Amino acid sequence: KDQTLYFAHFGGAAMDHSWPMGQMSFGETGPFLEAPVIVGETAKGSWGIWAEDAGRYPKFLYVRHSPNAFHVSWETMNLMPYDTKKEAASIIWHMNCFSGSWVAAGKPYRQWFQKKYAPLLMKRAPDWAKRIRVVMDGGIPGDPSYLRDLANRFDPETVLFQDWDLRAPSFDTELPDFTPRAGKPEAIAVCHEYGFKTMGYVNTYCVNVDSPSYKANNIGDYLLLRTSIFEPKPKMSDLKPGQLVYGDPLSRRWREFHAKQMAEFVKACGVDALYEDTGGCTFDLGNGVVEGL
Repeated sequence: KDQTLYFAHFGGAAMDHSWPMGQMSFGETGPFLEAPVIVGETAKGSWGIWAEDAGRYPKFLYVRHSPNAFHVSWETMNLMPYDTKKEAASIIWHMNCFSGSWVAAGKPYRQWFQKKYAPLLMKRAPDWAKRIRVVMDGGIPGDPSYLRDLANRFDPETVLFQDWDLRAPSFDTELPDFTPRAGKPEAIAVCHEYGFKTMGYVNTYCVNVDSPSYKANNIGDYLLLRTSIFEPKPKMSDLKPGQLVYGDPLSRRWREFHAKQMAEFVKACGVDALYEDTGGCTFDLGNGVVEGL
């Protein structure tokens, strides 16, 4: 009961004895795993298991919580399609014990990741993004008194407000309609007055079949339905009005449409950044390697 596990689920999750009993899996499909590393902290020190995998092979983490112990296992999957594969190869997993907290156990993976990816990730990042230390995930507030009080407690340049509902339509409906919700542009402007930054959630590949925006932008002409390793690929003729479906990022016309639409959305509401939900392309769904990706 004196052990706590830490892993990269939605930015970071801590699992201790208060979690429900049973087995949970985290991976390429929800609930998502954002990095192949898990660390444990006890009163005597910490431990870590991680992979330094530049190939980004699909992985799943399984954690079983029993009355007296945590059980941890990792699964590495090979890339699809399989017809050209002659062999299956695993990756190297690292495990070690450390003096200190979970931070010490996570340091080796963090150092490897920064060395491998930080130059690429931060190359075009704006300077303000490098100063963010706190993400407020409860929406974008427009109350001056609240923002004034928060600015007295935190340096506003280190705080980013994240909003799940910047669109006028309800969540996961009427896509790809990105009309800003009433009052949001004004709230964003107030946040900017106090020096805070803002970010809004957008869905990168989902659409609602035959929604007004779907019809107006002729989405059906260039929507490539996403295949899946879990179920048969749907047919356009089988889709029902209003149905939420995933598109495939291989559609160049969709990518061009989405980029243009996001530029218009940012201009309309004034948000500083977008939380692009790329769930439609984060895991291997049968396309294999396309243009090196």
